[in-house]
Amino acid sequence: MTFHAESGRRYEAVGPGGYRRPARIARASTSPDPSLLATQGLRAAGNGADYVAVGPPDLLEPLAPLLAWREQQGLKVLTVPVEGIYDQFNDGLPEPEAIRAFLKYARQSWQPAPRYLLLVGDATYDPQGYVTPPEANRVPSFLVQTVFGGETASDTLFAQLDDDLKPDIAVGRMPARTPQQVRTLVEKTLAYEKQTSQGEWRRRVMAVADGQDPSFRKDARAFVEQLPGDFEAVEVYPPAGDATASQQVRRDLAEGNLLVTYFGHGSITQWGKDRIFTTADTQGLDNGDRLPVVLNMTCLTGLFTHPEVDSLAETMLWEEGGGAVAVLAATSLTLPNDQSFLSEALVETLLRNPQPTLGEAVLEAKRRVPADEAGTRDVMQTFLLFGDPALHLAYLR
Repeated sequence: MTFHAESGRRYEAVGPGGYRRPARIARASTSPDPSLLATQGLRAAGNGADYVAVGPPDLLEPLAPLLAWREQQGLKVLTVPVEGIYDQFNDGLPEPEAIRAFLKYARQSWQPAPRYLLLVGDATYDPQGYVTPPEANRVPSFLVQTVFGGETASDTLFAQLDDDLKPDIAVGRMPARTPQQVRTLVEKTLAYEKQTSQGEWRRRVMAVADGQDPSFRKDARAFVEQLPGDFEAVEVYPPAGDATASQQVRRDLAEGNLLVTYFGHGSITQWGKDRIFTTADTQGLDNGDRLPVVLNMTCLTGLFTHPEVDSLAETMLWEEGGGAVAVLAATSLTLPNDQSFLSEALVETLLRNPQPTLGEAVLEAKRRVPADEAGTRDVMQTFLLFGDPALHLAYLR
């Protein structure tokens, strides 16, 4: 093939089989369900919501009991089909920028303006569908370039609604692929908030450190030493090479904890080179309704965008008999010194001067992380909250 090419232009040659086919062709939604805001109504006068849930309709439907509970607590709640956002704010293109454009509009024009965003659906690091089906990208995430981890997912960018690089609203994600996964987390969240027993687990904070480097134990001790006096610390510091570490972690998890935090090396599926706690260890956890919020001060345990591997954060959420009610975890690689800005802020916003909800605590902690240095900016952008941002922690009353 030959042709005359002008300078400064880009050309692509595609053979007969090179055209991509649409995943589906469907009629535009005009759902009569009042809880699903119709596409043409997103810019309508009089709109307002404290709490916005965004996702595909099949995943939003099992969210209904949780949203009803939030309404009972005084929040104005709205569910918005993600395709409606694409249609009205991005010419139908399924890109994360459409959701942020919608949030910017709602923040400026709605009364009340959104304070909480719940993303309901999984995402993939292959949004163009080169190696995975497009259906894997139920609710896309932003992809950001990081210092050590290359390109990775960031839901924090949905909340950056002005020019200061800081998040402005509380964001959480249920990275579900199926309606059953949504049901599981909804049921766990409701059981957690509605329980009336005042067990000692509500004042227990578990700190785990990787024995591969003494600095991790030092970081864990620094975290524990900041705890207010009415909290009990459970410290788990296995030495390097300890093959029984996972058994101890499981035993202590079964007792119930308000918070669990880990300091050390990590990967998508585990804490530490010594497999201190893994995705396999989440199976059969029997901590029942004594569920912790898990803070992962490590790398990659929140990489929910892998199309073939479930992250440790995800498996803790989907475990029906126990696990976690919410997880803070990273999608990338960052350094402990940079992570310390976030962990120190979380002690303040969760325990010393607690914010009303988990999402607000994470939001305020992230706003205290410096955004003008690449390393700390990566921490702010890639440590994500998995679970309901309006969750009320089960503090001992």
